[in-house]
Amino acid sequence: GGLCTSNSNCLYRYLLVLLKSLIRNAQHCEHKKLFLKHCPFPTSELYRKDNGGYEAGERKSFSVLKYDKKFIHMQPSSSRARAESHCLPGINLEIEKVCEKKLSDSQIDLAESYSTHHQVVSFIWAVIRSIVPPDLLGDRSIWRALRLNISKFVGLQRFEMFDLSQCLHRLESSQPPFLSQIRISDCCCYKLWVCIGNCSCAKEGSCNSSKSKIRLHNRLFRHWIYWLFSSLVVPVISNYFYVTERQFDKLQVFYYPKPVWMKLADNATVYLKEQNYEQLNDASYMSIIAKRRFGFSRVRFLPKKNKMRIVANTKAPCEIKAYDQNKRSFFVKSVNSSLKELHAILRRVKNENPYALGSSVFGYHDVYQKLYRFHQEIKGALLMVP
Repeated sequence: GGLCTSNSNCLYRYLLVLLKSLIRNAQHCEHKKLFLKHCPFPTSELYRKDNGGYEAGERKSFSVLKYDKKFIHMQPSSSRARAESHCLPGINLEIEKVCEKKLSDSQIDLAESYSTHHQVVSFIWAVIRSIVPPDLLGDRSIWRALRLNISKFVGLQRFEMFDLSQCLHRLESSQPPFLSQIRISDCCCYKLWVCIGNCSCAKEGSCNSSKSKIRLHNRLFRHWIYWLFSSLVVPVISNYFYVTERQFDKLQVFYYPKPVWMKLADNATVYLKEQNYEQLNDASYMSIIAKRRFGFSRVRFLPKKNKMRIVANTKAPCEIKAYDQNKRSFFVKSVNSSLKELHAILRRVKNENPYALGSSVFGYHDVYQKLYRFHQEIKGALLMVP
């Protein structure tokens, strides 16, 4: 025994059939239609009362969109997501020009045009139902627990963590059909999985015990749920949404559909170019980089009530893209790390002689201290504020 034959109860062959079915479903899943159905874009009727009696602020939207040849390619937000999104083929939103016209409508507040957590969960669950075979997904009790866990994941606040135990909440007591089909076998695949990481099991030859079978089921189920969240739920979110906090809601997380966010970012970029920024050409860019040891700050947009705020990240290394196709891109030190020694010197000067740097501050605490002292001086001297 031990050899895997076509007639044996082979663990590998059984799981391979399920995985092939999952891949086939992923290749034929109509992600775009599901996205437009569950996370429709807003219309101008969202902000005014129409003939149907909808008041301003009600979430009314259009979900039926025709497709045009103009594509907007949705890139995942991280290299990890790009590597794991192979099971989501063709994630390119085809948005008709009329859709862009709708999003350009001055009556639509794009900063408020995010998808609700309920819509995001509904879309993710629709994709899962479309891709995952029934034997892997289990019965309705597992559906309810799994959807609840996905809802908790989507509803996480900024800086909150979500570990595997939370993914498995109320699930470990259930058993999907694919686990019940796995029986004790002389197959070498079965013995390998049962005895992985358990030397005592291998030495005692107890791979065929019911205890080993339970251990195998638990291990497979944990691996499966981990894969579902890390390689399906997360890539779906990163492909279709830009996830961010907002200026006045710094803990809550908002899910902006990529087309909406792209319009927001484009509008903000145009405004910056018109006001006080200009785009560097390649020669100027490389000239600046050649004269110093650090790159540029990374920036991101933070939605405010009526505009976008630029937030600079001076801690992250800067990637310098080579314009010559024969050369590779390279990373240079971040602004913070490059100026660390100078910053330490200035802090020492400030500590030894607080007035040497004038009104320079090193953070919000310094701003508060200076304003507090100024307020006390004005209050104590009963002088008029200049």
